[in-house]
Amino acid sequence: KKKKKMVVVLGFVGVGTISSAIVTGLCSNPSIDEFKIILSPRNAEKVHNLKLKFPSQVTIATSNQEVIDKSDWIIIAVLPNQIEQVSKTLEIKSNKLIISLMSGVSISKLSEYFPLVPKENVTRVIPLPPVANRKGVSLVYPNSNKEIINMFDKLGLAVVTDDEPSLTKLSILCCMMGAYYQTLDTYHKWLISKGVETKVASKFTGSIMASIADDGKQAGENGFQKLIAEQTPGGYNEQGIRELKEAGVFDRMTETLESLYNRSIQKETKKLINQNQNHQNQVKGNVNVFFGGVVVGVLLTTSIFFLKKK
Repeated sequence: KKKKKMVVVLGFVGVGTISSAIVTGLCSNPSIDEFKIILSPRNAEKVHNLKLKFPSQVTIATSNQEVIDKSDWIIIAVLPNQIEQVSKTLEIKSNKLIISLMSGVSISKLSEYFPLVPKENVTRVIPLPPVANRKGVSLVYPNSNKEIINMFDKLGLAVVTDDEPSLTKLSILCCMMGAYYQTLDTYHKWLISKGVETKVASKFTGSIMASIADDGKQAGENGFQKLIAEQTPGGYNEQGIRELKEAGVFDRMTETLESLYNRSIQKETKKLINQNQNHQNQVKGNVNVFFGGVVVGVLLTTSIFFLKKK
């Protein structure tokens, strides 16, 4: 007798572009049938559209806490600067699994926000919009929950990092997605300026770059120098590399990656400083209240003493 497949209720607190892409990727493939989706009510338009697309798989909750209570796994997808406030309104029990899509919010910090949930039940994931077509690469840390890794493998490919700092460093390449699209747009506009019909230019540009990228995907563990070396000496591809290198394009790309990384680190450092400052202010406030109470007590005691003496 065929064993009945376990169904996981996957709840989303925050339904933006990435959450919508995950829901679409899971629900649009009939072979992925082990998930039921429950969405928080915020961002009504996106939530409503997902319900219309996948009426039998998607449920809309009336509150974030309802999402928490009815889910097995909880995807937290609010903005990083909102999580502290949002967490104060939620109670997540120890048997739940948390998947955080928030950049810059560490596992340790998430454990502070949700103290009842053990650290081993908390996973950070950085997916990109192509998960909607089950072609997305998602960074995952840690590797403690194989079922979560398996889910993101079904949405394309899950790349598990060895440590949390590596997650931050690898995620910087995700920030170059827009620059890649800008590069495609440059190629597209150039073709149109040479008289190529817009539709043909668009189709070819996207497709040729995707096929080239697939070669890169198969490059293996030793990097990409072999692919570069394959270009014919004195040929067009070699000329393209040489001219861009002489123009400093690749050096500038490295500088941009460094700039993005430094911004990310500064953001995390600033967040820690702010949290420490808030803690210090709270302690200072408590001390002030304490000493204020002592002073009032002394004044009252002194007043009573003198009144009794009179």
